[in-house]
Amino acid sequence: MEVFGLTPIDAALSARGLYWSYQISQFIFIQTPLGLLSCVIGFLYSVLRSGQQANFKYFSIFAFIAISGALLFILPNRQVSVIKSAVEVFGQTINESGRSTDSLNIDYLHISVLLSFLSQLIDSISWGALSLMDSSLAKPLRFLNDPFSIHKLSLRFNEWQLDPITDIHLQRDLNDFYYAHFIPSLIKYQKQHGDLQDTHLIWPGHLEILRFYSNKERTEWDSLKRRVLILMNGSSDEWRQMRALMPQLELSLTDLEDQVVADSVTAVNRSARPLWLSICSGMLMSFPYVYGAVSACLFLAWPLLMVVVVITSRLSLLLTYLGGFIWVKSWVFCAALSYYVSLMVLHVQAEGALDFHWFWEYPYYLAIGSGLLILLPIFSLLIIYQGFQWVSHR
Repeated sequence: MEVFGLTPIDAALSARGLYWSYQISQFIFIQTPLGLLSCVIGFLYSVLRSGQQANFKYFSIFAFIAISGALLFILPNRQVSVIKSAVEVFGQTINESGRSTDSLNIDYLHISVLLSFLSQLIDSISWGALSLMDSSLAKPLRFLNDPFSIHKLSLRFNEWQLDPITDIHLQRDLNDFYYAHFIPSLIKYQKQHGDLQDTHLIWPGHLEILRFYSNKERTEWDSLKRRVLILMNGSSDEWRQMRALMPQLELSLTDLEDQVVADSVTAVNRSARPLWLSICSGMLMSFPYVYGAVSACLFLAWPLLMVVVVITSRLSLLLTYLGGFIWVKSWVFCAALSYYVSLMVLHVQAEGALDFHWFWEYPYYLAIGSGLLILLPIFSLLIIYQGFQWVSHR
């Protein structure tokens, strides 16, 4: 079993990139004379520069690159038959990464030894560090178990709350109760309390409204509420995950059912998803695709880079490639840090909230995590760049 990438999506893209990189290398250096042509050009160019400088420095560099490139970077390859992502190793058990490479119509992948070793070396360091950080969290909250799982739940629950009740008979009965009993009780409530500004928060199951119902109306409402909860428990994975998650966050389940039912039976909170929440959703959902695609492009660029290095004899290109490789791989660690920070913000937001509506209506912790998901890779790029600058001047 080989572990590539963080999620099944980027693991599959990385595996494809490694496979296609091997195919390109074979095409350039084995199947066609393109590799030989690049070596001839590089040889002539190194001889010319050595002659101009009256020393064998450039020819020696060319000879080193040509020999080491063939023996270490181009020819060595290995076969991989089972592919899994870190999420499937640490959390999920299904092998989605392996199935996602079935379209290649091969029984195993030929990949470069050097690229795969470098990729898995950096990944193993990340997995070890993240496993230590995850060990202090409950399993459902661990990053390696399911990255941004809480954030995704907020987004799914927000979408579900826009139109949660699909039973047309239940909808009809709720509408009948709303106009036959709730509206008259609400009018009584307003007369008793005056012209209040918070009447938009009142719903058919509100404590202040329940005392205006007759015994028959109260019984009818309790029956409707049970039907709503039965529907939610039977058809809503989001609701079941919410109930399982709240104790893990050390949040009380008190009044959670009433708050969810309130949003489910009224149209007050049903509106289009805010733009900022849609943007955050797009950023989180696209991360594995962007990370996997950039990783695949790095692998694909390797054989082409080797052609340029052989021709120009510039070892600095390899260092630049290594720096870019480390930077892209650091995105996983940056994503994990953004998750942990947003998890701390979640606890702060939960402690200061009077109810649970913030979790699906105003999950500002999600915006913090999405913002850091963009900023932290930029910071890591600056750190890596400064590090390579420092090494190059030593």
